[in-house]
Amino acid sequence: GSTDWADLVAFLQEFCNLARHLQPSARSSLFSRLVQLGLFDQVTRIMKLGSEPAKLRATDVLVSIMQYDTAALRTFALHQRDAVLLGLLVREFTDGSGDGGLCEQIA
Repeated sequence: GSTDWADLVAFLQEFCNLARHLQPSARSSLFSRLVQLGLFDQVTRIMKLGSEPAKLRATDVLVSIMQYDTAALRTFALHQRDAVLLGLLVREFTDGSGDGGLCEQIA
């Protein structure tokens, strides 16, 4: 159910946060593998259908990856049909509630 999904998103967030402490080559390999396994597709799904806390966690995952590999997200955004993830991020950033949510996390 939705509780299981929220737990999985929270696990992914913690997993990516812990990966920040890996050696650079191991961290790069891990993030590359997560991307190959469809990480950005799942983040897109979360940003489209998830609750506000899930969206915040998904954004944290993106920030974790972007700190070490901006090219992976850039490549995904360029090749994703209709740039869905980019559109969702822009929408959340511009239309967000401004009460400590996504806008606050990114800024």
